[in-house]
Amino acid sequence: MKKLNYVIAMLVGLLVIQTGCNKDKDAPKGTKLVVVKRSTGYLYTVDKTNGDLTEIGSLTINGDSLLGLRGLVYDPDTEKCYGGATNDGGRGFYSINIKTGVATLLNEDTDEDWDGIADMILASDGNILANLYSNDVGNSALVVFNKSTGDDGTHNEINDGDEEVWSTGGLTYGSSASQVIIGGDHEIYFASTAGLVSDTTILIGTANIDDDDLYVMDLEKDTDGTVFAMLYETGDDTQHLVKLNTSTGEITELSVLTTGGILTGYHCLAFIPASKLP
Repeated sequence: MKKLNYVIAMLVGLLVIQTGCNKDKDAPKGTKLVVVKRSTGYLYTVDKTNGDLTEIGSLTINGDSLLGLRGLVYDPDTEKCYGGATNDGGRGFYSINIKTGVATLLNEDTDEDWDGIADMILASDGNILANLYSNDVGNSALVVFNKSTGDDGTHNEINDGDEEVWSTGGLTYGSSASQVIIGGDHEIYFASTAGLVSDTTILIGTANIDDDDLYVMDLEKDTDGTVFAMLYETGDDTQHLVKLNTSTGEITELSVLTTGGILTGYHCLAFIPASKLP
């Protein structure tokens, strides 16, 4: 009987171990879509099916809320995020421990070379490629920031070969590592990473998104190719979260983020590993 009890105890122990392993195996994986509220620095996850927001933390600098953040990107090499702010908020280029929310200022733009960083992605060399309004060239530009030193490189003006092209914000990769998609007013531009525009797609309005001035302010591409965007209707101060067909310009509405003007809105669309979030 003692031997039988011993065997049963061993089997129960193995079952407990296996059950624990299965739980670990089934733990949440992958990435989460996030946004940051511009006026508070609060961090939210986004439900990709309906746009619902869930507050999960806040971003800080020197113990205070990091305000005015507009661009955000996660770097798997350093396991940090990098962010850029508007010049009416926390102006500068930052590295951020997204787990704790603590930011470090890498470049405060003391010479005022730019007026806010509108969006950013990982550059091909592992640094940070940003879309910003450059005071050096007097127009929107693509600029590589060194993620170690914070130094900004050459300001490459966004242009079509003949004229300058103004961007309202947004930056994500297109069909290859040499092509980016940049946001405009009621349109998106396809360009090289040096800012040379080769093609344009006009956005098709919806029943609820039909303002004459429709600014594309943030762009982010999922692993399946789905492009999420933040659109801002300047006429009625409404900010929308949408899915965007970059080939046809078709908009799929997800949610209204704010109706109180862009200063109370959200930015920093980014995909971040779930395990790295607060």
